[in-house]
Amino acid sequence: MNCDASPARKPGRPGGDHRGSAASRRARKHWLLSQERWNGNGESCDCALGIVPECAGRVTFQTVEADRIVPGGSYGRHNVQPACRACNAARSDKPMSVFAVARAAA
Repeated sequence: MNCDASPARKPGRPGGDHRGSAASRRARKHWLLSQERWNGNGESCDCALGIVPECAGRVTFQTVEADRIVPGGSYGRHNVQPACRACNAARSDKPMSVFAVARAAA
């Protein structure tokens, strides 16, 4: 019998999980959906990225994702923006400046 065996762990998110509790993630979604700068009305808002053809355009509580403006930074209100799944996945951990240049050229 191997006494050095540790209990099996679920694979975590790279760099740990700094998203906060489920309650804080829900509160963050509500906050994102209510912001005027993204045309939020409390129930839906614009995807702040709009970088892929599959972009949903508007996101709801069920579809909004908190995209961090500075990749790897905090999930504080100063560093998050609403994004649809397609745009958030396409952006990955690339800085916003990469997409600002691409959008300006289009």
